[in-house]
Amino acid sequence: MPTTEEYVDLITRQESELILPRFDDRLAFELGCQIRQDFLSQFDPSSSGIVISIDLFNGHRLFSASVGDSRSVGPDNWDWIRRKLNTVTRFSKSSFLVGRTRVLKGKDLDGLGSDYAAHGGSFPIRVRGVETGPIGAVTVSGLAQEEDHRLVVEAIQKIIDKEH
Repeated sequence: MPTTEEYVDLITRQESELILPRFDDRLAFELGCQIRQDFLSQFDPSSSGIVISIDLFNGHRLFSASVGDSRSVGPDNWDWIRRKLNTVTRFSKSSFLVGRTRVLKGKDLDGLGSDYAAHGGSFPIRVRGVETGPIGAVTVSGLAQEEDHRLVVEAIQKIIDKEH
C-alpha cells in the first residue's frame, strides 16, 4: 500500500493526466457502464455492491446506477455520493486527494463538516480545452475508498484510450 505522500503524488498526477477529449451525455453513459462492467469483472456482486453517479456541477445528473448485492448498498451509499461530490465541487480536486492532503497536514478526514466526505471515490471531470476547471465529477461508493477511487480512474483512462 502506498504511503500518504505517494498517494498525494499519484492522485495529483492522475488529475493532471486524465483529461477527456470531450464530454456529453453519451460519454457519461459509456463511462458509467465501464465502471459497472469493471466492478462486475473484478468483484463478487453476490457479496458486494457499489453505487455510481456522474454529475455536472450545474446540478445535472447524467448517470446513476446501483450494482451488485442490494444488501451491501443503500441510502447510506447515496449520501456518501452526495458528500464526496460536494467535496469535489468545493475543492475542484478528487475527494481522495482532499482526504490524503488532510491526513498529511494532520487534520481529521471528517473535519470538513457533514456535507463533505474527504474519502476516495469522487473524481473531477476535466475536458480538453475547458480552461475554467472541472465541469463535474464521477463518483463511486460501496468499496474501500482506495477501490472506489481506482474503479473511477481506471474507467476514465479506458474511455480516454478508446477516444484516441
